[in-house]
Amino acid sequence: MTSKRRVGKAPPEERTGTTTPLEWAAALLGLAVVLAALAVLVQQAVSGGGGSPIIATEVIAIERAGTSYRVEVRVVNRGERTAGQLKIEGTIDGTGGEPETSDTVLDYLPPHSRRPVILLFTRDPRRNHLAVRAVSFADP
Repeated sequence: MTSKRRVGKAPPEERTGTTTPLEWAAALLGLAVVLAALAVLVQQAVSGGGGSPIIATEVIAIERAGTSYRVEVRVVNRGERTAGQLKIEGTIDGTGGEPETSDTVLDYLPPHSRRPVILLFTRDPRRNHLAVRAVSFADP
């Protein structure tokens, strides 16, 4: 009778039933991470993400782009809530004519974040008064 021998496997070791200090440290670290995540979730649920979006706009650059003028605007949400469908509008005063308006919509702007947007005009915004503002947003 031939005996079958396992190739490549170490013989089974006896388990002593004790937990090593490294295993305890890993378990405690895992518990701390789980409890911290739960604390953040509970805090957000209780506070309800109070406040509202606080939107600010800042003109970063104006440059000619072919027959148009390209206005780069930084849009910042300093509030505690997300702004959805955020409409940004730029207006150039008309010199003896109608004002020129350009607008765009950001799908969402999370709290404490910023996004660049580009507005295009046919008149030079540097020669006319340019006003950029947030017009409206939705609560997502």
